[in-house]
Amino acid sequence: MPNLIIFIFLCFSLSSCTNIKSKSEIETVVVSKSGSSRATAYELSNKLIPTRDGLIASYLNYDGASDTHVVVIVKMDESFKEIKRIELGDGGDNHGGATIVIDSFGDVHAFYGAHNNGLKYRYSMDNGELNTWSDEIEIEGGFTYPSAVITPEDNIFVIVRDGYNVLQENPWSYDLLTFNKGK
Repeated sequence: MPNLIIFIFLCFSLSSCTNIKSKSEIETVVVSKSGSSRATAYELSNKLIPTRDGLIASYLNYDGASDTHVVVIVKMDESFKEIKRIELGDGGDNHGGATIVIDSFGDVHAFYGAHNNGLKYRYSMDNGELNTWSDEIEIEGGFTYPSAVITPEDNIFVIVRDGYNVLQENPWSYDLLTFNKGK
């Protein structure tokens, strides 16, 4: 599998975006050289969230030697010089990338997992420092493709596709799940 380089590009004003004339004028930060392009690129899921002092991102790393897909959360400061990586768990396969939201305390909530595994949920518990995480909570069923939003009251709504067997009579439905700090 060829190396995948993830580029992060932020425009702080419309004029700075329109004045870019060449690729060499875009500053890039290499986050992973072994990312899984399929699960990282799903537009259904929140993958990048700006914070007051930087950016939180989620991607799926692929280890070809062990054939594992590891969910990773990255915290970057505003200069993108300091990067902190946290491996959350096994995504199951290349569909298992996380969707993330940040609550009013700065804690990150991540939902991830593949078709043939249960949906998994973890959240940080230290006001955005990302050093302490909940145990992995597995939600039974064939839920996949999570997409999440969070309210000002820290209620999280996650829409998921239910079902992974395309040969069954009604192969897919969509379910709305609600969470608040692990409940």
